[in-house]
Amino acid sequence: MPNFGLKQRDQRMLKAYMDESGIHGGARICAIGGWVATEAAWNTFCGKWSKVLASEGVSAFHMNPFEQGEGDFTGWSKERKHRFLGKLIRVIQKCRIQAVGSALVTEEYAALSQADRIWMTHDRPDIPYYLPFQHCIVEAAHRADRLPNSEKIDFIFDRQEQFGEHALEIFNAMSIRQDWDNHIRLGTISFSAKTDFVPLQAADLMVHECYKHLENKLYNPDVGERWPMRQIRPQVLYARYFDQKTFRDLLEKEGRQASDDSKP
Repeated sequence: MPNFGLKQRDQRMLKAYMDESGIHGGARICAIGGWVATEAAWNTFCGKWSKVLASEGVSAFHMNPFEQGEGDFTGWSKERKHRFLGKLIRVIQKCRIQAVGSALVTEEYAALSQADRIWMTHDRPDIPYYLPFQHCIVEAAHRADRLPNSEKIDFIFDRQEQFGEHALEIFNAMSIRQDWDNHIRLGTISFSAKTDFVPLQAADLMVHECYKHLENKLYNPDVGERWPMRQIRPQVLYARYFDQKTFRDLLEKEGRQASDDSKP
């Protein structure tokens, strides 16, 4: 497991930037993902990323308008878009940032009993967002496993007014869980806009590709792996998704049996 090159005296150096995809109604997948790095690595990253944006007159990178040719990307040819995205991906590849991600299949999540969904989301059974939210925090915290116990990770999530309050409650509860050793790793959490924090734009790219990758794998198996995912895959340290089997595995691991009202 990487230690990011930190020395024993370094403290509070790790930051995780996370974004989400598939929180809209009718989405087949709900995914959260992003990148973890030291503050020094993020400073280098921000300078390089911003330089690429400025070279093309782009104010901020968002994957959806980029692919749809809207906003700053209106009128761009496929060749120009490919070159631009390649430059951004090379920034990711050259900087010491590493990705984590988590997703679930919404149809199979909805097939769980209400009791199990309440347990998985801390009393928000109709909002699957909170399960990958927790899972990403757990996996990001493991990035500090070989660091001194004083080392913590600060989390910056994309701003979501409808989810932020309960997400904060879950985060605070996780930070004092004595039955989870890595509760000591949780520093602060905040919710901000992509225009305010450049690394959230890289998280946008990461989670968009995770969403598309899983959607194609499950529903469009004849579609090959997307080019951006092939490029960033070596830096994806941990990414998994929850389907019927892994939901059952999770319940069994935590000593829970499927509730009687679970759908077949």
